[in-house]
Amino acid sequence: MSDLSSASSLIDLDVTYIRKIPDHYDGHHRIEGIGGAGDVPGGWYHTEGEAIRNIEAGTYDYWVMAAGTRMRVIVSMSALLMSKFLTTEPETDPANGLLGLAER
Repeated sequence: MSDLSSASSLIDLDVTYIRKIPDHYDGHHRIEGIGGAGDVPGGWYHTEGEAIRNIEAGTYDYWVMAAGTRMRVIVSMSALLMSKFLTTEPETDPANGLLGLAER
């Protein structure tokens, strides 16, 4: 899939699907990556690590449309494992955020 990492300014990307880590049951670390259609042929896909770095660097803003609400994808920290993961803001029900998207 295409990567938009050559962009030099902040870009909004709409996330339309996720890839989950097979057989992974940790609720905070089951997303392998996120993707969407975008403006490039074949769409775009970023691993969770790439997306976290992109958010922290201010390169991309990722968005999810769920239950009629546009939610920003943010980086959160697992207090138990002390590691970063992706979630949406606000996320009152995980099924309405990233984990509610189609899987590919």
